Parts: sequence; structure tokens; C-alpha cells
Amino acid sequence: MLSLAGFGAAFEEQQSPRLDRVRWWCLALTGSVLWICLIGQVAAWVTIVSCLGFLISLVGVSLAAYAEPDAADDEPVWWPEFERDFRDYVRQGVRRKEPK
Repeated sequence: MLSLAGFGAAFEEQQSPRLDRVRWWCLALTGSVLWICLIGQVAAWVTIVSCLGFLISLVGVSLAAYAEPDAADDEPVWWPEFERDFRDYVRQGVRRKEPK
């Protein structure tokens, strides 16, 4: 259920983070539940459900890994001004070092 909810929420969110800790923890949790089901020899339907949950989490992490970067990955609003001021600062340092 948790993996289905996370998978559905990933499609609904407009600016979802590409790979966050929650997605990795869901994958780890469903993987460990699947491992326990396989080792513990529980009922077949429980193993099938946990396998489906693991596959859904795996697909969610894979899709998030190849998602387009968010707007947060673009350069910040203040960057052009900083870049211009830094160029001016470097030019002033070069002028001071020129021999007289």
C-alpha cells in the first residue's frame, strides 16, 4: 500500500524531488519485507503482494532517477548579479597587479 501511495503521489506532484530519502526508504522497506517473505516461507499471496510492492517501489525510484530536474536545479535569481560583480572584482585585482 505504501509503495502504491508513493508511486501515485509521484505522478501527481508537479515539482517532486528527483530522488529523496523517502523513495529510497520505501524501496528498502519493501525489499526487506520481500526478503522476509521469501526466507520465512509465508503464504504465497503475501509473497506475491510484497513482490508487487517491491516492483512498484523499484519502478518509482527508477522513474525518479530519470526525471527532469526541478526548477530548483536552475541557477538562482541572484546568480547573474553575483557573476557580474565577481568579474568586476577580478578585473580590479588584475589592474592592481600591473607594473607601474
